[in-house]
Amino acid sequence: MIIECKSKKGNPNTKDVPVSQLINRVGKYLKRTIDGVYDYSTGANTCNLKMVAYYQFPQLSKKPGGPTTYSDLYEMSFDISLTTYANKVRVNLIEISPEEQTLGHFVVGPEKLYDMIEARDLILNKLRKILNKYFEGYEFVF
Repeated sequence: MIIECKSKKGNPNTKDVPVSQLINRVGKYLKRTIDGVYDYSTGANTCNLKMVAYYQFPQLSKKPGGPTTYSDLYEMSFDISLTTYANKVRVNLIEISPEEQTLGHFVVGPEKLYDMIEARDLILNKLRKILNKYFEGYEFVF
C-alpha cells in the first residue's frame, strides 16, 4: 500500500503561489537582504520598500590615465514599489522628494521571481540601470 502525504503548506518557493503573495515574499526578502532598506509596507496587491542609496561624483584626473578621485558621499532616498499588473509584477522606482518623480519602471513575469536570490539580483540590476541612465555621471553605492 502506498501512502501519500499532501500538505497545504508545501515548499515556500512553489510555483502555485498567487502573484499578490509572491510580491510580498519578494518584498520581505529584499528588506532582509538590502542594507539600505529602512521601511517596508504592504497593501492590496502592492509592496513598498523605502531605501537609501549613496552616490558620489567621480572627478577624473587631469593627467591621462591618472587615478580617479571622488567627491563627498551624498544620500538619496527611493521608493521601490512592487505591484501586480495583469498577472505580472510591475516594479516602479520613485525618488522620495517633494516632486515624487518616477525614475523608471519595468515589468517582470512571476516565473522569474520564484527564486528569491535571482529575483533580488534581477531587480537590483534593473534598478541600477535605471539610476545610471537617469543620473549620468553619478556613482551609486547600495
